[in-house]
Amino acid sequence: MHYKIVDAKEMEDEGMSTAVSPTQQEISLSHIRRVAGKHDDPYETIFVNQQGLPIVPLTEWYRLRKYSGPESTRNTYLACLQPFLSYLVHSHQSC
Repeated sequence: MHYKIVDAKEMEDEGMSTAVSPTQQEISLSHIRRVAGKHDDPYETIFVNQQGLPIVPLTEWYRLRKYSGPESTRNTYLACLQPFLSYLVHSHQSC
């Protein structure tokens, strides 16, 4: 078997559908925003929810991760964590 890796745009162009439900599509739109800290702040980035409240675990994880490994790894992990945490933030708001 031969597999071809394609992105969502290519799939759309070729008439293929993705296995993403409308709920997942809504959640994938991040409910988390980044706020840049000032130069001398202990946090270079603060992550906040839609109400502007800080998401402390993610903000602290991002700060600590700065000192272990390359920035590209931190950003890759963040890209994986953000949809999950966005889901949690969204789920918590609806309770």
